[in-house]
Amino acid sequence: MLSTNTFEEALAAGQEEFEENRDDLEGSDGSNEYCLVDVKAARDVEIYPVK
Repeated sequence: MLSTNTFEEALAAGQEEFEENRDDLEGSDGSNEYCLVDVKAARDVEIYPVK
């Protein structure tokens, strides 16, 4: 996304996707407050942090 769009556009797209899927996320206490990312699983599908 960042290779073809600005940071702001990528951020807005990520925020929109998060909001659309927020109900499917659960915190460890069932509160829907956070989602932990499995870094290895993300890297396995070629999702890397922005430097």
